Amino acid sequence: MSIRSTQYITRSRAIQRIIEINQLANAKNYREIDNLCFESENNIQEFVDNYIPIDTSNIENWTDTMLANKMDEAFFRNSMFDNYQICGDKNENI
Repeated sequence: MSIRSTQYITRSRAIQRIIEINQLANAKNYREIDNLCFESENNIQEFVDNYIPIDTSNIENWTDTMLANKMDEAFFRNSMFDNYQICGDKNENI
């Protein structure tokens, strides 16, 4: 069992991150994804090569839980130790 750190982020930051990683994975930009993430236990090539694009056209309508669940996934999160909660703009810490 690994140590988890709860990160509180805004909806807008979660949406921005999901769209950014989605675009980079679609472009097969391994290097930039690697620069943005700290995923020592996950294979970036496997992630990118097997990536299924996300339809982000209605991402603003996703629930907070949907955003947090996507942010908890490898390569969308900043670190494998992070666990995300969506909060208001005033409590954002990343």
